[in-house]
Amino acid sequence: EAIAEEAAALVEDGDSVMLDCSTTAYHLARRLRARRNLIVFTNGLRVAQALSENPTTTVIMPGGTVHATAQSLVGTFPDTLNGLGRMQRVFFGPWAVSAEHGYLDIDAAEADMKRKMIASCEQAIAIFDSSRSSHFAFIPYAGLNEVHMSITDSALPAPLAEAMRAAGQEIILAKPDGDGPH
Repeated sequence: EAIAEEAAALVEDGDSVMLDCSTTAYHLARRLRARRNLIVFTNGLRVAQALSENPTTTVIMPGGTVHATAQSLVGTFPDTLNGLGRMQRVFFGPWAVSAEHGYLDIDAAEADMKRKMIASCEQAIAIFDSSRSSHFAFIPYAGLNEVHMSITDSALPAPLAEAMRAAGQEIILAKPDGDGPH
């Protein structure tokens, strides 16, 4: 919740953003419902449903196959985006984060979608809790140097935080009570 709150503070009325199908992106989407005139690309079914409650928000979804576990659409990256140009930022939740291998997933289709989303945006922002640093995943989709910012919690291991900063990332640490960064 606190991580989603920090991420929501980066989105203003009229922005164009991408959100993946992660749980944190869903919580972010719920916080964006009051924003006006957003253009949001998402492959997350729950994310799209939360954002579709606002008639001023344009929600764009890819075609493809429903990935039941993630409640997402995977497969085709839409040609629809070719006419939109680059979107401002993507918010994505990794399955795992590693100083050596960057951001990883356990599903090839999800990893491919995230890779394409990151390539389509000016700014890539990872949103995850620090437990992701101890998860196992084997499909890398972005190096630490390809992500501009990570929003996480204060339990992020120091060696990983150092590697992220060395790669040029800004790190925002969300407080558990949602009082903001520290």
